[in-house]
Amino acid sequence: MSRRLSWLFALAAYVLPPVWAAFALDADMKTQRQVHGFVCGLPLLGIMFVACIASAALSVLGTAFGVASFCAAPAPRSLVRVAELAALVLPFLAASTYVALLLGA
Repeated sequence: MSRRLSWLFALAAYVLPPVWAAFALDADMKTQRQVHGFVCGLPLLGIMFVACIASAALSVLGTAFGVASFCAAPAPRSLVRVAELAALVLPFLAASTYVALLLGA
C-alpha cells in the first residue's frame, strides 16, 4: 500500500504543480497585459516559487512512503527499488535547488 501511495505522490509532484503553474502564469500574464499594458516578472516568479515548493513537498511525502516500503521489503533488495527511490526524490532535489538558487541570488 505504501508503495502505491509513494507513486501516487510522485505522480502528483511531477504533474500537478507544473500544470497549475502553467495555467496560473498564463492567466496572470493576460491580466497584467490587460491592466498595465506590460508584464512584471515578480508575480510570475512567485507562482513558480510556490509550484516548486508544492512539488518538493509532494515529493518528500512520496519519498517517505517509498523509503517505508523499501525498508519493509525482504533483505536482498533489487537495484530497481533503489532507482525507484531516486525517481521519487528527483522532484524534491530539482525544486529545492531552484528555490535555493532563487534565494541565494
